[in-house]
Amino acid sequence: MSKREIEEDLQRFARGERVLVDLQESLRALPADIDVEIAVNAITKLIDNTLYLGRHCTQLPPAVIRGVLARNHPSTTHIFLKLAVDEEDDRELVTRWQRALAALRDLDTTYAWGSKQYRAKIRGLATDPHVLAAIQGTVANSSRVELHMLAVLAADGSEASVDALIPHLDVDTTSVAPRLEILTKLRTHAARTPFLDALFCEIDSALANRSATSPALAVGPLLGIGAPDPLWFTVSFIGKQGDYAFNGNLTVDSRKVCWYSVALIGDSSTTARNYTAFNSSGEVTDSLGLGTCEIAELPAWLERSAIKLKLVARRGRLWRVGRVRTHLRGAHRDRITAWLALDA
Repeated sequence: MSKREIEEDLQRFARGERVLVDLQESLRALPADIDVEIAVNAITKLIDNTLYLGRHCTQLPPAVIRGVLARNHPSTTHIFLKLAVDEEDDRELVTRWQRALAALRDLDTTYAWGSKQYRAKIRGLATDPHVLAAIQGTVANSSRVELHMLAVLAADGSEASVDALIPHLDVDTTSVAPRLEILTKLRTHAARTPFLDALFCEIDSALANRSATSPALAVGPLLGIGAPDPLWFTVSFIGKQGDYAFNGNLTVDSRKVCWYSVALIGDSSTTARNYTAFNSSGEVTDSLGLGTCEIAELPAWLERSAIKLKLVARRGRLWRVGRVRTHLRGAHRDRITAWLALDA
């Protein structure tokens, strides 16, 4: 491709238009005399797509790298890049840029959170002084950051990392967002330090206290199993309307702030008119016109909904159980489907 063709394609991408040549090819072949403004406009649109940026923007000319870093961009990725790439010498600038992109690739990985491979990547970033300092600065200067950056700081466990972590570790037991559950995931990568050990003890205590006072515990007597603490289960179920199916999901979990949720959606549908969902946090979408209900009224709500949707009964049951996930076992587990009047 000629320089002109590359510049025209980058301009199309920046405007949101379809490019004529694979964008990856253009980014990997930027000539040294590329129009910096054009290149920066296109690359800035990729800042939040860290995996794409990390894979396909490693060979940028130094002038383009400087242009990207000079832009004002609110994302944590841009803050990290500015802190990680601070050399004036062209060769060192490119080296630091490539190392920063490699760090982004390590953070945005497909490995499971607790896998051996991901733990190794987190530890590797925590032991790289330059990358660690950039992550510390990013976390300290951002109101919201991705959990994987916090994991790097937890893995390091140093005073500087803890100082950056503290504003993000408010143990709030009343927040609708599942902040406590998210923070417990940091334990997988955290170093054993007095502060972090005390932090996770505090989180465990907050979770236990919240579970002990959760309205979800009142579901136990409805099931006829007393009041187990904690109490959690997820049930998927399906109802048939001829060849058309409605798929439902129920979640009850005393460990969470949003302890109760129901969702029902029409088969093979992506349209809002075939969807009903509500939860204990008060969020409601009711395009099917089925209404909502308290947890104690759920069996009756399921029956009313089945009649309104004109479901076909099977062995006297309008809903058939799909899958049950719970800590309950044996007869206690069976009480869930019996209470909901689901056909096993």
